[in-house]
Parts: sequence; C-alpha cells; structure tokens
Amino acid sequence: MITVSVFYIVQLFAQDPNLDLPALIKLGPKSLQQSFVLIEKTIKENPENPEPLMARAEIYASIGNNETAIKDCLQAYKLLLAKNATPAAKIKFLSKLSEFIAKSETNPKDQFVYSSWEYYRQGKISLKNKNYSKASEYFTNSISLNPKETAFFYFRALSEHIQGNLQDARRDALVGSFLERSATDSQRTLLLMELEHFQGTSRIWLCETIKTQPITFGK
Repeated sequence: MITVSVFYIVQLFAQDPNLDLPALIKLGPKSLQQSFVLIEKTIKENPENPEPLMARAEIYASIGNNETAIKDCLQAYKLLLAKNATPAAKIKFLSKLSEFIAKSETNPKDQFVYSSWEYYRQGKISLKNKNYSKASEYFTNSISLNPKETAFFYFRALSEHIQGNLQDARRDALVGSFLERSATDSQRTLLLMELEHFQGTSRIWLCETIKTQPITFGK
C-alpha cells in the first residue's frame, strides 16, 4: 500500500509548480501529476519494493508511454524474483507485462510531434554541452511524445553509450535501425547530417551496431 501525506504533495507543487516531470505527465491532469510525484517519492524510499514501480508503470501505460511502462515492469519483475515470489505473483506481473507490450504499437501521438522535436533539440544541446544525463532525459521525452522517429532513438543511444549504459544504448540503436527501414533516401541523408556533428567513440559504436542490422547505415 502506497501512502504519503497529501500535504507533502501539495507542498511540493507549491514550491515548484513546474516540477521536472516527464513530458506526457506534464500534459496530464493535476491529479495524475500528483499521483506521479507520490509514486516517485515511494520508489526512492523503497528501492527494493516492486509494487511502486508497477504503479508507475500503470501511470505510464495510461498515458500511452508504453516503452517506459515496459521498462518499469521488467525492473519490478527483477525485484520480485529476488524476493522468491510465489508462482501466482510472477504470473500477475508477467500478465501485466504482456498487456503493456500489446499496447506498445498503439496510442500514436501525432498531436505532440512539434513538442517532441523541441525536446530533441534541447537534447542535442545537452549532448554538445556534455550533460549526458540531461540529454537522455530530453531524448526520452521526445520518444514518449513521438515514438516512431529514428533520430530520437539514435541520439538517446549515443547519450546512453557515453554514460556506459551499454544495454540500453544497444536497445535504442536497434530500435532506431528497425524504424530506419521505412525511411526514404532523403530522410537517411538528413539523419546523416544530424549525426555528422557528433563524432567520437560512441558515434563509431553506433554506426557499427547499425551495420549489423538488415539495413545498411548511410545507404
């Protein structure tokens, strides 16, 4: 059971009405934002408890951010396994994970495309300034608002790779590569132009990772 003082939540918003919430959360009603703050606090206070993570996954799924919902659900399942959970509890979690995955191809957010590119622009600025953690946050917001844009995944892959988060980086690179299959030659040219400003070890890694896929990078 997740409990926290309503007064505490109100105080948080009073102190900072523009809390650094994920993009889709900001677009939701105040009640959803307050619930999100409550759950975030509980996760920080109980990092080994899978239930708050599942609660946050439910919120993400409710607003169509299924990618993040799946990530939270997987992390919650790892915590559950560490507790020697019962078969019934495992089935419950896996059932919810299947639900999130089934929804992952739905909920297009075309109305948020403009905002997604603004987050992407901010992410590139942070990447150039070597603020890699913040860059990842911006690119994550871009993806949550517009999950079908190749560049968003490639650039988050770069920022994650630089931070040493190799598994997440590879996942993003492969998702971007999958999306690039449907890109036109002109779109690939523009993508190359975007990436041209970012050189170094992580850029080389990204190109090599993409080349392992059915499409050839820079075709």
